[in-house]
Amino acid sequence: LSTAELFAVVKGQWRKSISADTDRINVHLLQGLCFGKSDPELAVSGYRYVIAQAKENRHLPFVIPAYLLLLDVLLTACREDEAHKVIEEFESRFSLGLPAGAGPSAEQRKALEAKKSVLWKRQSLKVSA
Repeated sequence: LSTAELFAVVKGQWRKSISADTDRINVHLLQGLCFGKSDPELAVSGYRYVIAQAKENRHLPFVIPAYLLLLDVLLTACREDEAHKVIEEFESRFSLGLPAGAGPSAEQRKALEAKKSVLWKRQSLKVSA
């Protein structure tokens, strides 16, 4: 698919397909990926949908990336309060005591720590200003 065709599919044409119910989580993740820069609100909506609605085993691998990508969009859009809440939700949902494979990888935890660092630096700059 071309970029324009992909954007058209993500904007709603997928709902007409036979597999719409099966593809719903995947398309919302694509929505976030496609619109992260051009329409942050639409991207946030897509990522939040994945986080809230992914329940089946085949969709669970999308949840952690959705959290991390959501944080990217929120931090880029300077929505620090929302980013802070997402970090708290992530850490609550994926505590360190989970069995191997049930939570974020070491690389994903490292990415989260980097995002937290950006957030804390911004918040400390606001306080000191």
